[in-house]
Amino acid sequence: VRTDIPAPPPGKRSCADNMSYGDDCSAAALLNPQRFDSRGVPDRDFLIRRPKEELASLVQAVNIPDVNFEELFEECMQLFDDGLPLVSLDALLYVHTQKIDER
Repeated sequence: VRTDIPAPPPGKRSCADNMSYGDDCSAAALLNPQRFDSRGVPDRDFLIRRPKEELASLVQAVNIPDVNFEELFEECMQLFDDGLPLVSLDALLYVHTQKIDER
């Protein structure tokens, strides 16, 4: 990343600006975007560990059918094995998928 030229924010750049600021995304990122990148949610947000209340509101907003959230959250906490009451959305989706596959 260049530090000699201040780069405007990506949303403010013009397609006519041919200046290389050194922070352009790669061809692989353009050809294979992240799962929910088009909705403004990068993959790293799925890995952030969140408290139970925050995850419960996300699960309710998405309206996932047949979910026992308390049981799901407890199983996810066991994945991290540190005793903290924080779980990532990625872990929650992983455990939920495992439960669906068991049926």
